[in-house]
Amino acid sequence: MIMINIQSGSRSSGETSRTDRTRSWVESRLKSDRPGFLDFIGRGKWDAWNEKKGMSKEDAMAAYVDVVEKLKEKYGMETQ
Repeated sequence: MIMINIQSGSRSSGETSRTDRTRSWVESRLKSDRPGFLDFIGRGKWDAWNEKKGMSKEDAMAAYVDVVEKLKEKYGMETQ
């Protein structure tokens, strides 16, 4: 049985929520060491994410929209 404290939203059974586990996983990945020399894909992903470290949510969303708009222009896609 899981009891939730309504005021704080915390669980009293010691379980962690999916959001907490995901946040913990993401934070551990961001704090991890750079992948080895022969892990080209992992190293590229790590470098790309590391360049974005500290970007606000709003800035990330704006940058994403810009990329999508450029791709739509490049490939001639129209919004419906």
